[in-house]
Amino acid sequence: MIRLLLACTVLFASTQALARDWRAGAERSLTFTGAYMGEAFDGRFDRFEPVIRFDPEALDSARFEVQVDVASARTGNEEYDSTMHGEEFFDSRGFPQALFIARTFRSTGPDSYEADGELTLRGKTVRVPFPFRFVIDGDSARLTADVTLKRLDFDVGTGDWADTDLIANAVKVAVDLPLTR
Repeated sequence: MIRLLLACTVLFASTQALARDWRAGAERSLTFTGAYMGEAFDGRFDRFEPVIRFDPEALDSARFEVQVDVASARTGNEEYDSTMHGEEFFDSRGFPQALFIARTFRSTGPDSYEADGELTLRGKTVRVPFPFRFVIDGDSARLTADVTLKRLDFDVGTGDWADTDLIANAVKVAVDLPLTR
């Protein structure tokens, strides 16, 4: 009898410790803001695939994995876009995918969390703190985040483009993911 109770307790505890899987809705967005000669410009990635496993009660089994099609980046300015996809910037042909992975999470307040992530872009992997909000409403949720990356950490903008007076090193990235279970 004691073994049966112990087995049931272990089984119940292990099922409670698993984070839930979420599917991103079509209205998802991954945007960025940079600055060229002091003037801000906005862009977006049209194609990216997030895999979200998250439950505030099971942070140790949470995981984010986001694959980004780098060639889908757009600013709406043809000159910026063609330069951005060239070898001195994203090099979309040589490095067609970026990958963000997070496996370590902690709560920082109500509906607020931070993940220790790694972003691989242009073949370089850099640790990236990822503060985010995750608000659950029944079988729906919304993940939002604002993160500042340094483009030169990934060799985005080489040669003359490495001049931070010309193009700011800081790039703001915003994530908005409506999710369903």
